[in-house]
Amino acid sequence: MASLGEQLKKLRKTSKLSQKTLAENIGIAQSAVANYESGYRVPNREILIKLADHFDVTLDELLCRVHEKTDWIEISDIFLKSVMKEEYKAAYVILAHMLDNGISPNEIYLKVFRYALAKIGWLWETGMITSADEHFITRKIDIIMDEVYHKVEYEGVKAKSVKAIRVVGMAVPQEAHTMPIKMIMHLLSFAGVETFFIGTSVPVEALSEFVRKNEIDMVILSITMQEFEVDLNAYMDRVQNDIILAQKRFVVGGKAALKIKISNKSIDLTVVSEYEELLEVIK
Repeated sequence: MASLGEQLKKLRKTSKLSQKTLAENIGIAQSAVANYESGYRVPNREILIKLADHFDVTLDELLCRVHEKTDWIEISDIFLKSVMKEEYKAAYVILAHMLDNGISPNEIYLKVFRYALAKIGWLWETGMITSADEHFITRKIDIIMDEVYHKVEYEGVKAKSVKAIRVVGMAVPQEAHTMPIKMIMHLLSFAGVETFFIGTSVPVEALSEFVRKNEIDMVILSITMQEFEVDLNAYMDRVQNDIILAQKRFVVGGKAALKIKISNKSIDLTVVSEYEELLEVIK
C-alpha cells in the first residue's frame, strides 16, 4: 500500500514540479516537502487540504484511501508514528478523515487504537522505550481518542441500542491502565448503551452509592496486569457484602482476565477477554 509520502511524490512528479516549487506554491519550506515525502513528518490538516487542492485530488486520494484497505496494522502504524513524533493534529486528521468517509468508530477503536496501544506495550517490554515514554504516548492517544469520541457523539453516529441498560466501568483496584476500560465504555456508548466511566480504585462504598444513585444495571471491571489478582479478589469480597452491589451483574475483562482466578462465586459474575464477548453478555 502506497504511503502518503509516496503518493505526494508521485503527484509532484506527475505535475513536473520540484520540491522547491511545490513548497513555494503551498507556502511551506522545501525541507517540509522533503520530510513529508520521506515519511519523517505528516502534514497537518491545513496543509493536507492545501496539497489536495493544489493537485486537484480529494483528501481520500491524497491519503491513498488507506481506510479502504485491509492492512489495519499499517494504518495504525502511521497513526502511532505521528503520535510518537508529536504530530498530534496529523494523527487526529487521519482518524477524522476516516470517520468522514464512512469508516465506523468501532473499526477505529478496535483496529487502530487497540493495535497502537498493544504496540506501545511491546515497545516498553522490549526496552525500546521507557515507562515514562509509554505513559506519555498513551496519554496523548487518550486525548486523541477523546477527540474522536466527541466527534462521533456530536455527529450522532450511533447504532441502535443493543439493550436498554446502564453500565459503569472502572479498572480494578491498583490498576493504572484505564485506557482499555475507557475504550470499552466508548464502544458501548456508540452501540447505544448508557455508560459511565469512573477511572480506577473506586472504594466499594463509593461504587455502591454511585450504582444506587444512577440506577446502574451492570458493573464492568478491567484488569490488565495479573499482579492485581489479589486486589481484585479482596474487592469482590467486599462487593459480596454490600447490599446494593451484591444484587448487580458484574463482568471482569481485560488482558489478564483469563489468567486470574476469582474466588468469589456468590454474585452474578462473568469473565470475558474480548469486546465481542461482552456484547453477547449484555444481549
